[in-house]
Amino acid sequence: MSTKVEIIGNIGNDVELKKPNDKLTVVELSIATKETWKDHEGNEKEQTDWHTAKFYGKFAEEAAKFQKGNFVNVSGKLKYDEFEDKQGSKHKRAYVHGFSIAKVEKKQ
Repeated sequence: MSTKVEIIGNIGNDVELKKPNDKLTVVELSIATKETWKDHEGNEKEQTDWHTAKFYGKFAEEAAKFQKGNFVNVSGKLKYDEFEDKQGSKHKRAYVHGFSIAKVEKKQ
């Protein structure tokens, strides 16, 4: 059983279809989500979070049709990249392995 993830936000990078080899196509998107709320004093607060979504194969070709700034719904499963920094420390970073992407109309 895998984890299903759905993110609705704006694409924050230029969309580029990459072909690291003859058999693989990849699109990596940065998706910005924004949350607004009022604090206990009634002041409006806002926080923007950034998420990475990666699409492969036919899903990458579909994602490549979108543009920076598009408001989209991305669905997929949660995955992790492992990497080592310059000091040799190991880290994990989460991303969405995307299976679908669709434009969403913003509510007024």
